[in-house]
Order: sequence, then structure tokens, then C-alpha cells
Amino acid sequence: QQLLADLEECKRRLGAGAEQWQAELSSCRAESQEAKRRMIQLQGEHEAEQARLASRLSQENRDLMKRLYDLEHEHVSCQRQLGEAMQRSEWLSESARQGSEESADRAK
Repeated sequence: QQLLADLEECKRRLGAGAEQWQAELSSCRAESQEAKRRMIQLQGEHEAEQARLASRLSQENRDLMKRLYDLEHEHVSCQRQLGEAMQRSEWLSESARQGSEESADRAK
């Protein structure tokens, strides 16, 4: 009689252990599915962030290239203006020198 009672108690415990094991297994599966979903979400966010950064860097590069072009154009323009100013300065110096020589000749 006691043997049967012990056997029944053993079956009950095994059944309870199996139920607990099944519950833990289901919980682990749910956590695993959630982790996979989160990983996919994070990969998507990462790819979106990479695309956003690549776009921003491309735009910054285009802006810098345009600024460089504008500065080079401005530099060429300034060099041309400087050359013209130097020519005018030389012409004025030459004119002043000739004017001084003519005044000196007239004074003689």
C-alpha cells in the first residue's frame, strides 16, 4: 500500500516537474523570439543610421567642394585685381617720374 502511495507521489512530482519544465521552455522560447525581433529591429535602426550618416557626409562633402571651388574662383579674381593694381601703380610711378623729368627740364 505504501509502495503504491510512494509511486503515485513520484508520478505527481514528475508531472509537476514536467509542467514546470514546459513552462520554462515556453518562457525561454518567448524570450528567444523577443531577442530575435529586437536584434532585427536594431539591425534596421543601424542600417537607417548608416544611410543617414552617409547622406549627411555626402552633402557635407558637396558643400565643401563647392566652397573650395568658390574660394579658388575668388583667389583667381583677387590675383587678377592685384595684377591690374600693380600695373596701374607702375604706370602711375612711370608717369610721375616722366612728369618730374619734364618739370626739371623746363626749370633748366
